[in-house]
Amino acid sequence: MPLNSNSRRAPETWSALAGAADAGGRGLDTDDTVVVGSPGLTVDRADQLHIDPKRLWVGAAHDDLVSNITSGATLGEDPKTPEFGAQRMYVDTDGHSGYWDDGSQSLKNQGAIIAGQPPGSGMNR
Repeated sequence: MPLNSNSRRAPETWSALAGAADAGGRGLDTDDTVVVGSPGLTVDRADQLHIDPKRLWVGAAHDDLVSNITSGATLGEDPKTPEFGAQRMYVDTDGHSGYWDDGSQSLKNQGAIIAGQPPGSGMNR
């Protein structure tokens, strides 16, 4: 990949794997990373990853059991908390598999970030 190109990643539950890969080496070589429904990224703070915390976007549905019940248990701190230091992305979907629902703001926000644009506003869940 050319040095001046932009690269983005949008993992879901595999975010723990992405976090481990990023924290343990040179990083994922991305400009922005989107993580939804994540129970953890294997680190305690966003600044322990090889990415600017201002370019790490985290979203979680209010009723996502994976994100809300298992966060902080085994994969590092909960990435959706302010103390973690990532940017929150507005999510308007339900459950652990709704993040890609057609027409959802969740999907639009991921698309915007991948396209290098800021996500839409709304109440952060």
